[in-house]
Amino acid sequence: VHIGYAELADTSMISSGYVIADTLINLSDTAQQVFIIVTPYVQGGGISRCPGLPDTAIVWLEPTSKVVLVPQSDTICDNEPVDITVTSPTGSTLPVLFSYNVIYDADSIGYTLAGADTNLPKGYVIQDVLDNLSDTAQLVQFIVTPYTIDQFGNIRCTGINDTSDIWVEPTPQLVLVPQYDTLCNNEFTNIEIISVTKPTHPVRFMYTTLADYPDSVIVTYLGDTTGLVNGEFIIDQIENLSDTSQRIRYIVTPYTVDDFGNIRCSG
Repeated sequence: VHIGYAELADTSMISSGYVIADTLINLSDTAQQVFIIVTPYVQGGGISRCPGLPDTAIVWLEPTSKVVLVPQSDTICDNEPVDITVTSPTGSTLPVLFSYNVIYDADSIGYTLAGADTNLPKGYVIQDVLDNLSDTAQLVQFIVTPYTIDQFGNIRCTGINDTSDIWVEPTPQLVLVPQYDTLCNNEFTNIEIISVTKPTHPVRFMYTTLADYPDSVIVTYLGDTTGLVNGEFIIDQIENLSDTSQRIRYIVTPYTVDDFGNIRCSG
């Protein structure tokens, strides 16, 4: 059964000029054909007599348009485009189209529309760019509404919308304390990593060293150079093999990881 039917009057006792206004409900995802067959007759003494020739009205009943967004939720890096595919199970007499609007905090998100936001066909991929202006992860919601149009291009039947939740990571940032220092030969560094960034996954840090004259110094790494956490100290031993002072730069890069521990967004 694909049609729900509700009679609004007695269908056996109607007169000329009557307007049939019964309610039809399409229970499927495709257009359904309904035949309304009307038979004339004469009424005499409370008895129906002399049935005439019936006539038939054919009514096409559109389904309620639906949309399914893929993915339903996602997390992206700062200034990356979203990647939301608009799909639908609806099969109507006219193609189903889609429009969407975006909900976000304008003080925290910069939004760039990459294409149209209305009259979109099935299979369209939304690829708008989101810029996180803050130091914390921000939620952006894409709400897509399906609809069909008439032969003149006017919106005819509006359907049920769907929402995709997109989390936009902030660009990871950090500050090293101290910014510079002077050590005695064979002493240890004491560099603290500080970050205000609050992504959906904790920010992590990795570092490399760069000596002006690599043949003149030996850096002994006493801990990991990657996977460091906020507030951790870099404590390495540095030996000067020359008779002059040597400069070594510690270059620390913040990043976030995905659910599998893979590097996701570099800062």
